[in-house]
Amino acid sequence: MADSFANSQPPVSAPREDAPSPGREAVALLTIMPNRKLLMVAAIGLGIVASAAEALSIGLAVLLLFSVFGELAPGQASSGVLEMLNSSVLGFLGGGQVLIAAVFAALFLISAGFMYANNLLIGVISNRVAQQGRDMIHDRYIRMSYRDMQGLEPGELIHILSTESWTLGEGVSCLIRAIVAGCAVAVFTCGLFLISWPLGLIAVVGGAVAFAVLQLFSWSARRRGRRTLEANYTLSERMLVSVTGMRTLRLFAQEDDLAHRFRDASRLVSRRAIREEVIKSGSGPLVQLLALLVLVLLVACAVAFGIDEAAAVTAVMLIFRAQPYLNELETNRVSLAGLAPALAQVRRVRQWPVQPSPGRGEPFQGLREAIRFEDVDFAHDARLGSNLNGVSFEIRAGRTTALSGPSGSGKTTILNLLMRLYDPQSGRITADGTDIACFDRKSWLEGIAIAGQDIELLEGTLRQNLLVARPTATTDEIEQVCHDVEIFDMIAALPEGLETPVGAVAHRFSGGQRQRIGLARALLRDPDIMLLDEATSALETALEDRIRDRIFERLKGRTIILVSHRSGTAHMADDVIRIEDGRVTETRGGQPADQA
Repeated sequence: MADSFANSQPPVSAPREDAPSPGREAVALLTIMPNRKLLMVAAIGLGIVASAAEALSIGLAVLLLFSVFGELAPGQASSGVLEMLNSSVLGFLGGGQVLIAAVFAALFLISAGFMYANNLLIGVISNRVAQQGRDMIHDRYIRMSYRDMQGLEPGELIHILSTESWTLGEGVSCLIRAIVAGCAVAVFTCGLFLISWPLGLIAVVGGAVAFAVLQLFSWSARRRGRRTLEANYTLSERMLVSVTGMRTLRLFAQEDDLAHRFRDASRLVSRRAIREEVIKSGSGPLVQLLALLVLVLLVACAVAFGIDEAAAVTAVMLIFRAQPYLNELETNRVSLAGLAPALAQVRRVRQWPVQPSPGRGEPFQGLREAIRFEDVDFAHDARLGSNLNGVSFEIRAGRTTALSGPSGSGKTTILNLLMRLYDPQSGRITADGTDIACFDRKSWLEGIAIAGQDIELLEGTLRQNLLVARPTATTDEIEQVCHDVEIFDMIAALPEGLETPVGAVAHRFSGGQRQRIGLARALLRDPDIMLLDEATSALETALEDRIRDRIFERLKGRTIILVSHRSGTAHMADDVIRIEDGRVTETRGGQPADQA
């Protein structure tokens, strides 16, 4: 067991792209949030208005400073835009320094207000998108085919739903903030061009060089993000093993080994996440360094080209204020690159095929004649051969039919086909001559109940687990079926009775008790067709006989299908169908469909 844990590999469906494109994933994000695009445009618009107000306030700040020191009057600014702004301020405000300061303060407050609104709107959008993504992922889980779901790793599925759904919101936040920051940089760059085209050109060239250098960070972030994601999948698997396999692991004294494996997986996640943070944290200082170099170059060019002091100071202030936006742009771009593998996985989840809605097809109104398997083929894995190979037989309505045969012969597969967990790969299954695939799936399943040797109890209370079969059942009806399977006294002895919380593993119940809970749930369904798959295998003979007699009495005149390895089961059935190696080898009572 220890070796199997030690040698386990990342899930087969883990990300296969070496470096998913952040751009592609950003576009995919937009398709996930069709109802949020208008809000996204509003958030970007607020950010642009805030940056434009800030750029204008910088120009006013320069005018205010030079006015205070008496170094700027109409006609003194060599920059056309500064001269126009200077003339406008003097013309409208009369040159009062107090009024100029008031306008500057107003613009500053407007910028801060719009930025607050922008951040608030981004927070709302990101949380709504995370919810929308979480709902979408869960919907895929419950609506994809059961066969496809069986091929996926439970640890990966839990990680995607619990963790990666949040990356959608984080990705949207990074995308909007990067766009806003990019627009703000563009506004400040336009301001530089308006002040002096040589300074604007130098800023653009310097920015292009800086962007090329920062691409290295983005590439590294994508690569490290993919590795962190793989480590998280492994950690999720370890968590699942620890929770669901707790009893087995303790029985084999594997606690120390499991703790060691978990710490290794946890340490790997931590180490890879820290490396990812190193890349993210390094982008900010690098942006500042590159901005400083551009700033020095601008000052040198301003001196060389003889640009006046007001224009030079304004250019320096614009570059200085653009630096936080440059930092924001690169930080969010690198973050988006790091999220790209997780976003790519969510995108792939959206592409998983789903089964048609249960509300399609004609209603099933009960079995009147027979269920027929007509030359049915099915294989879980084609490489391992067929589980059912050209199977034909009939199950007559109102009778008890036993499916017998060795383990692995295909008996449980037949029940799963009847429950429409799988579809035949060839041939068909009919009820009273109608292919069961033509029935409304929900209507068909409402007429069937199943109880088996492996009972799945859901997170919730005992009452909630029983009401899965029939949500409208009363307490009296619940208690009656509990009496029928002799589990009522045990439940009544619990401090919380039917409200006792249970989990999927249900450690507090024995195998026989869990089987009886499953039988009670199936009886509460009050089905037209009852499937019993080794449903009493964990019960002692006397108790099994009493419960079986009550079930047969309660379901008298209805269709019962029994699966059991016990030799006496066939004697309790009206008809017997023997399955060996995926084929019908013998029938007693009923006839194969191809002979009927």
